[in-house]
Amino acid sequence: MDAREPHRGSYQIRTLTKRIRTNVPVYVVERSFPGLTNKHLAAMQHALTEACHRQTASGRPIHYRGTTFLPARSRCLCLFEASNSALVKAVNETAQVPFASINEAIELPTPKGAFDHPTTKR
Repeated sequence: MDAREPHRGSYQIRTLTKRIRTNVPVYVVERSFPGLTNKHLAAMQHALTEACHRQTASGRPIHYRGTTFLPARSRCLCLFEASNSALVKAVNETAQVPFASINEAIELPTPKGAFDHPTTKR
């Protein structure tokens, strides 16, 4: 795959001798939470993490990658890696965290050199 092409999210499992890369779809779960507090965010994160652990332990692997909260809009965007959207929905329902939508996402990798600062001669 060309490094400039969009690709599905992936996670890496590291061992002492090798790195295994497994392509797994990434899903964005959108939520609207007016009045959300840091305490609510922490409780939501804990519930989602625990629900993912239970699903994974039962043979249905799913990874909760985290949440971005937009306080000015009272919106949350949560990222999951899973084989399908039904699994993402099941985890959110198990955690009893309401959501507006679940959509597969395409990640764009950071281009090589994007953070390199050119040297200038004076």
